[in-house]
Amino acid sequence: MGKWIRGGVPRDFVLNGREFTPAEDETITYMLSGRGGPVHLGGNGETYKESNPQLGGANQSLACDEDDFIALNALKENSTKITGYFTMPSGETFTMIGGISND
Repeated sequence: MGKWIRGGVPRDFVLNGREFTPAEDETITYMLSGRGGPVHLGGNGETYKESNPQLGGANQSLACDEDDFIALNALKENSTKITGYFTMPSGETFTMIGGISND
């Protein structure tokens, strides 16, 4: 399975077209989606690796005023998938599609 990657404080964090401000000095952690799995030894002596799909994710604390908090709650309650992106301090941008929680 994937591993969580700790990044720096993102330059931006956008969900459904609305920009949110990362909390001061709060770094983002993220996991990329893809395929992976354990390696096995076959009966013929060859090794093979499973190819299981894995979901990615991102965890980020946000600084919110009342309007931001209401918008985040509305996104959380929305049953459709949301889209977004965040840009790392290095300039690398990651896109997101999925849901939101306040864990």
